[in-house]
Amino acid sequence: MRNLPPGAKAPGSVAGSLSNSISGSGKHNKKKQMQQQAVIDESTRLISTDAQPAFEGKLLKLCCYISVTILSLTLIIVSALFFVYNAKTDGDSESIFAELPCYTKDPAITSALYTTTMKKIEVDLSKFPNAVCNDGSPAAYYYKPALSNVGHENIWNVHFEGGNWCTDEESCDFRSRLTRYNAKKIADGEDLKDPQSTWYVTSSKLWSDTMDVGGIFAPPPCSPLYGVHQIFVAYCSSDAWMGDMTATNETFGLHFQGANIYDAVVQSVLQIHGLQPAMDKCLVEECEKKPLLLLGGYSAGARGTMLHIDFVRKNLGPAVNVYGVMDSGMWLDIEPEPKAVRSGRLSLKQETINAMAMFKVHKTSILDWKCMDDHEGELWKCMFPQYRMPYVQTPYVVTSSQRDAFMELKLFAEGVQTMPDGVTWVSDSKDRREMHQKISSTFLETIFSLKKLRPDNAFFSAACLDHAVSLDQKYLNWVTTRDFSTTMLTALEKGLDRFGFITYDETCPKPCPARNVENDTLHTDLVFLDTCFPVGAACGGCHAYTHEERKSNTHGESDPRDHSVGYEIVLANYSMGDRR
Repeated sequence: MRNLPPGAKAPGSVAGSLSNSISGSGKHNKKKQMQQQAVIDESTRLISTDAQPAFEGKLLKLCCYISVTILSLTLIIVSALFFVYNAKTDGDSESIFAELPCYTKDPAITSALYTTTMKKIEVDLSKFPNAVCNDGSPAAYYYKPALSNVGHENIWNVHFEGGNWCTDEESCDFRSRLTRYNAKKIADGEDLKDPQSTWYVTSSKLWSDTMDVGGIFAPPPCSPLYGVHQIFVAYCSSDAWMGDMTATNETFGLHFQGANIYDAVVQSVLQIHGLQPAMDKCLVEECEKKPLLLLGGYSAGARGTMLHIDFVRKNLGPAVNVYGVMDSGMWLDIEPEPKAVRSGRLSLKQETINAMAMFKVHKTSILDWKCMDDHEGELWKCMFPQYRMPYVQTPYVVTSSQRDAFMELKLFAEGVQTMPDGVTWVSDSKDRREMHQKISSTFLETIFSLKKLRPDNAFFSAACLDHAVSLDQKYLNWVTTRDFSTTMLTALEKGLDRFGFITYDETCPKPCPARNVENDTLHTDLVFLDTCFPVGAACGGCHAYTHEERKSNTHGESDPRDHSVGYEIVLANYSMGDRR
């Protein structure tokens, strides 16, 4: 408060007392009255001036009260959200602060919030006597039931493991010896094995009673695939889920019953894990949403699914939606480099021909009849992904790298090399770099050809050296240069949404629409690709290189990391319909 003039009283009493004094003094002269009026005016001014800080103090207190109220309400809302999500996770260690699907995805930031624990279940041999591993032990899968408080009890995600195959005595004996070696270590006290680390096994006796798995089995809580029935089918038949052979001398004493295991697992999902009752309900009364069966796998699991999925869909009938999820199963008909051929490396074509003869696949019912008519005399093509996929009628998503590590292992004499960067790529031999680009271009051509046949299907292809990532956090993280927000998981969700197979949680944002990059209409229609090569967005893409680094190509050629020219040529051919 400002100081009053000498002799003045505190504001609040001065005005009243002076006013009374004036009203009662008619005897004072005019000069005295003027002096008194001056004092009154000054006192009034002081009262007005000193009242302003008091008003400002009250206003400050009001603002503080409002701020505290807003903060309190915010904390209440956050606490409520935490309670809802904590209840929704049902014991899994997810966080409500998970990155929502519509955010631009940084591949360096993991979305792998948790892993799912699944329990081992052996196939009932009294019902499915042929569903056995190579050594005759019962096939097995891992299962976790749907969460009861999420609302996704009508979705079943069945994923078949990969692990190559064996097509001659030498390769089959290798798998058997490796299995026996690890079985002995377990007998000597080592723990049972996680199936994810035993792609080679010929027996289910090595597998642990539980397994922890991520990727497609650990989507974030806002995903429409969160909390569904989860089934992981472990691999022990060494035949890419295609065989129907009991053990004989011709099979080196091994069973090859992958096709029967595949069927037994689907039947178990129907009879034991609730799919049949859900289907029956939709036949009796109108369903708001049909049950959904995701049927897929990685590597050999994807290749097996390519043969089975149409037959499963037909046999189950119209009361269920079936959707394929195929990771890293896209084999290409490319001959190995000459050095690899000279060292005895078989082409993937020859391996497939050998497998058909060994597993008697042509005598089973899993080959497509139209494909066999079209490829009479070359029936191996009907079990080879590049030629089989055009006949698949069931909707699907394909995820596979343009630099698939398995393809490189098979096509190069030295096998898989370190991921090329600005130095090692340009120092590679010209022949090797040309082979890399041939693999990528053939893969892109195959994708565009399939897209033309089935416009509503989804495709995701990074240009990173990798293979079979559907159980990895990469499935939740990786993006491409054509869309920095769509991951492999959200590509799957967008594919399902295209057919109306899923429902998004109204409290969560839907995944962002595909970004229209460079007016590429194909990309916006469920095709998500890296267009720079050989390193894509998720593994330090070409967009990260400086102009100076781009000029460091010592071969005097166009920068092989810039794959956009080749991409545009393939796209132009696709648009003109120049596809085989």
